[in-house]
Amino acid sequence: MKKLVLGILALFLMVNLAQAKMVEKPDLNFAIDYKKLAEGEIHYAFSLMGAQDLPNDIAGIDTMGILNIPSSRILYNKIAYIIKKPVQNFNYQHVTNAVEVQRLMPHAKVKKVTERSFSIKTKGLFGYSYKMDMEYDSEIVSTANDAAVIESIDRARRLDGTLGQPDSTIFRHIYDFSKYSNAGVSLTRHYDLDGEATLVVTTNISSVKAMFAIESIIRPSFTKETETLVELTRK
Repeated sequence: MKKLVLGILALFLMVNLAQAKMVEKPDLNFAIDYKKLAEGEIHYAFSLMGAQDLPNDIAGIDTMGILNIPSSRILYNKIAYIIKKPVQNFNYQHVTNAVEVQRLMPHAKVKKVTERSFSIKTKGLFGYSYKMDMEYDSEIVSTANDAAVIESIDRARRLDGTLGQPDSTIFRHIYDFSKYSNAGVSLTRHYDLDGEATLVVTTNISSVKAMFAIESIIRPSFTKETETLVELTRK
């Protein structure tokens, strides 16, 4: 395993990440392909479905009742990529800093409400607003005190299977949307790659109002926002 990681890192250093590309995977909970991710690829799974169609192991990370919201469709996606930053970069102070949250969301105006709660308003004619609560979990610092949040974090780790224990996890609950969506949960796990790089894995489950659940509109928006997010995270 040590040699594998070192080989991945060596490959990673030779890659021009400006040429990174999005690659869709057919499996909703796809396995991690370290070699391709080290080449700069961004792997993702995407699906817009009824709540009853989401596999039980994935549905288990929803401990906030997202899947029970009526008159809606479920937007699911999983994203994986590698960045050339040590995992310690994703510490509690960094990821909950309002300046950093704003930097990663250039399309929106972010206002910090409490230490880990934010009010977000997207820009443009079709903009919308929502609220986001964050929790952070690692061996050093954990703000996850709510039983539902702890259970969601644990189930997300189980989804990752052989990846082992993540060095840190960010739990996000998004809710109180002004339009288009109802609510959602997002869990991002960070895995150390020999102290020089980090594997990032995110799973998102959102409830979209049925009349706005149009894949031809949502899919290109998702891919564009994901590419932007990864590019900014890598900077």
